[in-house]
Amino acid sequence: MMLTPDDILTHFPITEPFKFVDEIISLEEGRVTGAYTYPPDAFFFKGHFPGNPVVPGSILQETAAQIGLIPLGLQCLLQYHKTAVAFDKEQLLASKMDDLFYLVSSDLAFKSVVRPGERVMVYAEKIFFKLYKLKCNVRIETAAGQPVASGIMAGIVNIENILKQDIWRQE
Repeated sequence: MMLTPDDILTHFPITEPFKFVDEIISLEEGRVTGAYTYPPDAFFFKGHFPGNPVVPGSILQETAAQIGLIPLGLQCLLQYHKTAVAFDKEQLLASKMDDLFYLVSSDLAFKSVVRPGERVMVYAEKIFFKLYKLKCNVRIETAAGQPVASGIMAGIVNIENILKQDIWRQE
C-alpha cells in the first residue's frame, strides 16, 4: 500500500515555525522528492548572519530529514514484515506521529549556501530499512539545479510508541 504526497502533508508531524516542507513532488517505492522555500523573514536569518543571511547547515539537514526520512519512514512502516506484521495506513496516519521518528545520523557534505527566499529541492533514496532503522542517500539542490549538499542520513522508528498506540495488525 503506497502513501500519497497528500497523505504525508496532511498528517505531517512537525508544524510551523519548524516545518520545512512545502511540497512532496513525488513519492515512489524507496524514493521521494520534495521542495521548500525559505521565507525571507524566517526566524534564523536574523542571527545567521547579520547583514549576510544564509540558511544554517543544521536547518538544511532538518529540511532533508523532513522531506526525505519522514515520508520514506512512513512508507517503509507500511511495507515492513509483509508476511507477518503490517501497519494499517489509516491508523498509522491518524496516530500520534510527533514521537515516531528520530534522526540518528547525518553525514552531509555542503557545497553552496542558500539565501533567504530560495527554493531547494530534496531528493532521497532508501539504502535500507531494517530493524526499524532507515538509511538514505540524500541530495539538496537549488531550484536551478545547483548542488547544495549531499550525503547519507539515517533515522530510527520509535517502535515502543507504535506498540503503545496499537496501530499494527497481523496479516
